[in-house]
Amino acid sequence: MIKKLLASLFGVSSKTINFVTDDKNRYFRKLALVLPLTAWSTIFHQLNPIFLKWQVDTLTNNSTDLLGLNFETVFNLIVFLVISYLVLNLLDHIFNYLSSQALQRISQATEGYLEDKFNLFLTRFDDSFLGSENNLRLIRNLQWGLKKLENDITRFFEKGIVTIFGFFGILVVVRLVNIQLLGIILVAALLDLFVDYLQNQAWRQFELIESRQSEQRQEIRWRFIRYFSKVLSNNWFETLTNIYKKRRESFFTTQFRQQTIDRRYAFLKQFTNTLVYAVTTLWAARLVLDGELLLGDFVVFGLYITRLKDQIQQAGEFFRSLFELRFELFRFDFLLNLKPKLDYTNIKELPKDFDLQSIVVKDLDFTYPQFYKEEIDYLDTMQARISGVKDIDNGNLSVSFFKSPFKFLFNKIAHQSLSIQRRGRLSKEVEKLKQTFEASQDQDSKVLSGINLELKKGNVYAIVGYNGAGKTTFTSLLKRSLDPSTGSIELVDGAVSRNLKTVDPVLWKGYLNTQQQTSLIWETLSVREKLLLGSQAKEISDYELWQSLEKVGLKNKISSLDLIMGEGLELSGGQSQLLELARVLVQQKPLVILDEGTNQLDAQKEAKIMDLLHEIKQNSIVIFISHRMTSARKCDQVIVLEKGKITAGDNPDKLLQQKTQNLFKEFWAVQVG
Repeated sequence: MIKKLLASLFGVSSKTINFVTDDKNRYFRKLALVLPLTAWSTIFHQLNPIFLKWQVDTLTNNSTDLLGLNFETVFNLIVFLVISYLVLNLLDHIFNYLSSQALQRISQATEGYLEDKFNLFLTRFDDSFLGSENNLRLIRNLQWGLKKLENDITRFFEKGIVTIFGFFGILVVVRLVNIQLLGIILVAALLDLFVDYLQNQAWRQFELIESRQSEQRQEIRWRFIRYFSKVLSNNWFETLTNIYKKRRESFFTTQFRQQTIDRRYAFLKQFTNTLVYAVTTLWAARLVLDGELLLGDFVVFGLYITRLKDQIQQAGEFFRSLFELRFELFRFDFLLNLKPKLDYTNIKELPKDFDLQSIVVKDLDFTYPQFYKEEIDYLDTMQARISGVKDIDNGNLSVSFFKSPFKFLFNKIAHQSLSIQRRGRLSKEVEKLKQTFEASQDQDSKVLSGINLELKKGNVYAIVGYNGAGKTTFTSLLKRSLDPSTGSIELVDGAVSRNLKTVDPVLWKGYLNTQQQTSLIWETLSVREKLLLGSQAKEISDYELWQSLEKVGLKNKISSLDLIMGEGLELSGGQSQLLELARVLVQQKPLVILDEGTNQLDAQKEAKIMDLLHEIKQNSIVIFISHRMTSARKCDQVIVLEKGKITAGDNPDKLLQQKTQNLFKEFWAVQVG
């Protein structure tokens, strides 16, 4: 019930709230701890000046009575008030300490849980989605902001409690003092809020300009230092310095104008606050002299003037946090409601003793999957809400809590509450997603068509073809990073055959080892950790790791398996590829795919690598993509792809001896002669 209410309040689906707030026990245990203690602290903070009022009134009137109790002497009453305040203050500190400790523990557990859950969720997507830089940018932003968002929801509830109980405490106390003074305080607080509004409106005039100029300045400064040696060697120092000085001067000018406006409004706000304080103090003093107000009321009156202003600002922060959360959750809602393009309808486990003998591809066609209509409609909804132009009903994905006529007003306030910079960033992000969607709708032509092929253990297969012929797409289908549009990929173990679509994509990737054109060298990993990436089948000894490094010619380069890459070890592009190949060699997976994984090696080193691939083929199906025909000739079979179709496939020597022309012969003639 609570999660459905939150989904309506934030304008997103229940699935998103379920995901972000973690499982029910953890998150609501967190709320159950935070909210009561926040309510206690808020009430205590707002009511503690009453102790000061009681002390002043007691000393002024020599009273020994308080709330119907008689303490016999004035001193006894003062002692009671002081001890009561100390005890309550101590309890407040103890509660805050305990809640902070418990919240940190729960927060750490939740952070780990959410990170793991988010990463596992991403495995549902295929290469067509994860391969888009726009989509990856969205995913990175969501990943980095996942824990913050979960905490922001908790803080939203905290701000709500502070706002509600804070107003309640102040209004009750000030109402008991004097109704006229309450009216003055409200007017003063609203005036202060109005000046803040004018200040924000003026400040936003320069917000986008300052932000853009700051980004340009920081980008040039960072790259200037990052590539300083290249700047000097290319004689760019003076030119870039002059460009940077212009960017810096423009930024300083805008920043000075913005700060000047801030100072003017700060002066106006300070002057109005002082004027209001003077008027209300004189009014309250007059009431004291006329006997209509106690001296204790006069003393605490000034405190509550400031506190009520703070509470009105706190209420503004509360609603602003609601609007911020609505827009932040849109991105999560969009991603979590995307339907996976990989088929999960009939997943079955592979037998533990499964031994891949061959892969049979039957009548395979592939066209990149398109997005569903409801996904595109939801993106339009996001764009509309950010721009504030119109409101679109987004169907089952989101149900608004605010109905007409309040819905338009609420969205309008939400739109105005977001900074121009934030709206611009969100709008740009959504626009990039729309471009990705539109591009996907144009991919109607088949990338692969009519592929029939059998890949057997004990062979090294070279796939050759022009760029864009479908070579990488074909290997993505073999990895089950994509699913065929029609046809099938069968995994064969003796007489047993399994459709790859029935195998869990994550589980299947444990059966293969791949190397891409660009080596993934993570500078936080040690050499040992790098070589063991993806290793699941067995324990691999240090001896085996050193042996693999020796085979690829890196043993003399690496002094220790515990060296951290980027700290104690610097590798060139070719050496990085050799380290990747060492990983492939030492792990011995049933399917090995090298997608131009030797393109940065010289011909001599690549020839040696080809010999190593023939060593591991006894236990593997090896697929080798290369534009170097001398290496392709050393494979057992060459498969020629042209415009998504296999136009030739045979032993390389036989292809070269064919009387009819084929693409492998053409490439060979150009490269070798």
